[in-house]
Amino acid sequence: MIYTVINIATVICEIIIIFMFFDSVLSEPKGGPLLRVVIGLAFSVLTFLYNSFISNHVASFVIMILLTFMCSAAYKDSVLKKFLMSLMYMIFIAMANFIYILVLMPFGVSIDELMNDKSVYNNAGLVIVMTVLIIFVKTAGLFFGKTKAKVYLNYWIPLLTIPIVNIIFILHYTNYLHGLNAEGSYSLFILLITLLYSTILVFYLFDKLTSLLDERRILSEQVGAQKNRPAGAGAEDEEFLSLRHDIKNHLFVVRSLIRGGKYDDADAYISELVPGNRGEIDDIIDTGNPATDILISGKKAAAERLGAEFSVKTAIPENLRISAADMVILLGNLLDNAIEGCERANAEHKRISLDIRYRPGYLLCVTGNTSGYVKIENGSMKSSKTDGGTHGIGQKNIKRIVDKYNGEITQKYENGRFVVKLVLFVE
Repeated sequence: MIYTVINIATVICEIIIIFMFFDSVLSEPKGGPLLRVVIGLAFSVLTFLYNSFISNHVASFVIMILLTFMCSAAYKDSVLKKFLMSLMYMIFIAMANFIYILVLMPFGVSIDELMNDKSVYNNAGLVIVMTVLIIFVKTAGLFFGKTKAKVYLNYWIPLLTIPIVNIIFILHYTNYLHGLNAEGSYSLFILLITLLYSTILVFYLFDKLTSLLDERRILSEQVGAQKNRPAGAGAEDEEFLSLRHDIKNHLFVVRSLIRGGKYDDADAYISELVPGNRGEIDDIIDTGNPATDILISGKKAAAERLGAEFSVKTAIPENLRISAADMVILLGNLLDNAIEGCERANAEHKRISLDIRYRPGYLLCVTGNTSGYVKIENGSMKSSKTDGGTHGIGQKNIKRIVDKYNGEITQKYENGRFVVKLVLFVE
């Protein structure tokens, strides 16, 4: 009876760990908690069935891959990626079992005893393997960059000592009970289940703590920025609100002209609003995301009219979980700054580069442009433009979007080139 309860508890734990793993390496969950419950129940039933009727190890391995892959149905990623991640999880299981055998070798435990379902070492081994799996899964999450909060590495290594100490304690206590022929002891059952779920709880609380610490850091920076606002900022805010109100009216007029079929009038009205001759866009860049195609193409045309080379590398999914308005604000301000930096630079060959890459859980954007000397203060560029107020608003808008997605931004000037690198975390 005790061993049956332990097996049920470890299967539930394995379901939790599988979802922890997929949360770390896959991008978008779907279906909500109910779908996970249904998948978890199906996983449990099928696991008990194949354990009861299938003894071939190769067949068991294949079935476990398929069951793990079944759990990935709660995510929107491609079938190929979900299958590859399922294989990776099975590799983690194999590594965890190998580590378990290695740590038991000093105790003189035979392989037959490890394979015996009624053996105290077999049931303790299930818990040890699950504990090692948790360590692998959380470490994989760090390498795949899915962790939204900053990784506080000074806490990470001490955190790992908790499951390691649990494993050592389980080994010695199990060996002690085996020597007393007390393999059916309820104390072993309570110990194994308590240590297993305490390990899961510790890592769960660590994730929550790092998220809270990161939110606190961002809030502190925002509060500090408000305290350090220069005199006259209130007037600047009033001007900005006035501009925002005017823009709403302009957009209303443009929309009305378009809906009325007066496209030439709408084009002429927009031409009056946009300073300078923007010209026509001859080459539309295909980024993979329609919301950014026209914007980047227009900035590329503007840069080339100034004689600057403009290179683009993009890989953006069409259903990017960043609003089109946020992408326009972000890329528009970044590229406007890059174009203006090139325009002021005293260089024979001017170049602007834009590199946008989506990875599971985050968007990486890097812009670079030929530039004169740029002074960096507190990790940000100090404006040298005469129109410093407008440029300041652009910088604030970039920072606002980065903060909205719990991201990070770095700026540097090196060898006549100004580079902005930012990361936005998306679910």
